[in-house]
Amino acid sequence: MIVVVGLAFVNAAGSDARPAARGATKLTRVSVQLVWVAQAQFAPYFAAKEKGFYRQEGLDVTIKPGGPDSPIVPLVGQNKSQFGVLALGSVIQARDQNIPLVYIAQMQRRDAFRLVYFKKSGIRSIRDLRGKKVGQWAGTSSALELDAMLRKVGMDPQKDITPVQQSFDMTQLLAGKVDAASATTYNEFAQVIAAGHAPSELGLIDPNSLGVGFTVDGIIANSDWLKSAKNQQTAVRFLRASFRGAIFCRDHPNACVSSTLKVAPQLCRPLQNWMMNEINKTMWPSPNKIGYITPSVFKSGGAILRQYGGLTSPPDPKSIRTDLWKKAIKGLKSTTGEGFKAAALGPKDVSGC
Repeated sequence: MIVVVGLAFVNAAGSDARPAARGATKLTRVSVQLVWVAQAQFAPYFAAKEKGFYRQEGLDVTIKPGGPDSPIVPLVGQNKSQFGVLALGSVIQARDQNIPLVYIAQMQRRDAFRLVYFKKSGIRSIRDLRGKKVGQWAGTSSALELDAMLRKVGMDPQKDITPVQQSFDMTQLLAGKVDAASATTYNEFAQVIAAGHAPSELGLIDPNSLGVGFTVDGIIANSDWLKSAKNQQTAVRFLRASFRGAIFCRDHPNACVSSTLKVAPQLCRPLQNWMMNEINKTMWPSPNKIGYITPSVFKSGGAILRQYGGLTSPPDPKSIRTDLWKKAIKGLKSTTGEGFKAAALGPKDVSGC
């Protein structure tokens, strides 16, 4: 998701990237800040840590969970975390406010945000939301996508619908308090199914079909921190191990769910199985190899933000860099996922959650 950049930024030269204690194997300590709470959405990072991929690259990685108020932009912007998992749009917005973030890899290739509704409501398309109560997550990419979808068909987001601040679950939709709700294919959509509703009862509105979808969950870093050749090498090693984690989760989804549950044991395994399956669908296949930042993604994302997101200037081309990716991907095998097929999961697979 895109976190709205509006927090005060204070430049800080400090970093917690440092060698491990004397007497131990010398590892470079770095941290990665997640944009959301620990769940299978971030399984590639949990797996990379548990399977020893980071350690094999000489890194001691701390994975920091986020949440609805996660200040990921200032944390990475002030070098309190060397890496973050965030949407490209957030980086473009941050640089528009002179916060030195840079997008160095794209893990998810496909946007998973949708608006979900019950077909019995009479909704069939974005235009049918006129006069309806629509749940939105303020301050996220989904809120911007919703605005963009409405404006694309000539509707006013403030006048033609009744926007409702939505909790980060489906309780309002299930209780009939909203007619359509913000959701992701890997989480909230499954929650509705787990509540006892067949997929045939539900409809989805996809921003990608209107050309306003965002690509999310890329890897970001502090561009000032990356001025050091040593730190660039650290970033390459972090990317390589994270890519290995993504490849492992593609081929061993159940093991990656187990890795996630070790970090967050309160989660329901069937829903995490669904999430892992859907997250893999956002990443694989990856014809240009895992982590590649497609130039058209930057161009289209920047255009959407310029038109709907209030950018004060054209997107900064320095918002992205691919040189670190090129070094990290070199020598890795099975990086395209050619022939990948997701599991066919249904209501029975999320029962009990």
